[in-house]
Amino acid sequence: MAVRGWRSLFALICCVLVTIIPGSFAQAKTSLTLSAYNDYLCSGISQTNKNPAVQANLSWMGDSGFHASAYASRVDFDGVNVEADITAGYFKQLTDALSYDVGVTQYSYFGTHGSDEFNYTEFYATMTYYYSTVIGYYTTDYAGAGARYYNVKFVQTAPLTDRLSLLAGIGYSKSLDMDKWSRENRAGYSHWRAGAHYAVNGYQLSAEVQGTSLDHTGDTRLVFGISKTFDL
Repeated sequence: MAVRGWRSLFALICCVLVTIIPGSFAQAKTSLTLSAYNDYLCSGISQTNKNPAVQANLSWMGDSGFHASAYASRVDFDGVNVEADITAGYFKQLTDALSYDVGVTQYSYFGTHGSDEFNYTEFYATMTYYYSTVIGYYTTDYAGAGARYYNVKFVQTAPLTDRLSLLAGIGYSKSLDMDKWSRENRAGYSHWRAGAHYAVNGYQLSAEVQGTSLDHTGDTRLVFGISKTFDL
């Protein structure tokens, strides 16, 4: 399907959600999360040229399980300085321990002329069992290059107290069209993360070490930051 086709599909899904969920607004939960980090990593790759980033995420969760969010972050690559994402999805709690979440995200980039060429649409699916989560992402137009691309991750969280939790994760990203897009001339690479999150006075503090199997663009980094969520 062409890029325009994916964007049309994304718009259609959003229209369907808007049609379905109005009755759930009375039970809806809306929140705004503001964050600041010393770096913004995506699958182990810095999106800010190893510089700090401020981020904002506005999320809405309906009682029916449908949800939507708008996210923005500072970035710094190829003349791009702002990333803005819109996500629409559906969450279902199957049992006390098991849940899933599926949806679609439109990634948009702003900066110098031509930055919108990086825009693309991605589908995701998440399965969580207790504190273990498997996530899969897939797109046919990664970074606007027309390349099929997937990313799978496993994340394990270990709550130690009401405030402190440990986290470890491993993932693998791969381009299925190397002639259109690749990183360091590799079809795929692995990435990992390990760290801790601590809640205090309504703030979430985090510190993680992240790294990849890449030689140059994904060196091991310590990422730390602070965030706060406001219920609206």
